[in-house]
Amino acid sequence: MDYTDRFIRRNGEACTIISRTPTLVSKCIVAPVTKSGWRISDRKDYWDGMVPVSAGLTSGEVIAVSDKEILVMSTSTESGVTKFMGTRTNANLNWQRQTASVDENYNVIMVWTSISADVPAFGQLVTARLCQEDPGLLPNTKYLFYIPASYSMAQMDRVVFGTVSCQVDSLDSIIMDGILRLQCSEDTRL
Repeated sequence: MDYTDRFIRRNGEACTIISRTPTLVSKCIVAPVTKSGWRISDRKDYWDGMVPVSAGLTSGEVIAVSDKEILVMSTSTESGVTKFMGTRTNANLNWQRQTASVDENYNVIMVWTSISADVPAFGQLVTARLCQEDPGLLPNTKYLFYIPASYSMAQMDRVVFGTVSCQVDSLDSIIMDGILRLQCSEDTRL
């Protein structure tokens, strides 16, 4: 155990890796990535941190620290600690998939079935500025959501955020290890 690991164990705050079953309790040190910037939301959305290597933290896991849940976007291990960068989760999605059943008259009935009612996500509304910065966005994309890749979503699934139903138009698992980026449009299906 080196100095950094001992420092985290002695001075860090309690954290829980809640995306694991069973959850893992450890110690960590977290701080906002920036304390200044033109976007106020950046000040509370992006976090850097360190946990002991023994926690085995990887990209795509969700870690609870104090009053926030952080979706880990990237990790690197050095000097006996795992450094991570993550975003504060600001959405819990209800993930639904359309399934077919047959009634007594042999009519096919399509029903939305909830697969998971509590998918932690970082979501953002697509703005004109974001369209300029990310040319890979589809023309009808209204929302971007980043979720752990452990949720095996598919195109045409539905995610419900608050009272808004969204259709999953595109899934990107290449942009970051352990993370799925969903491009969603408003869902007009029944």
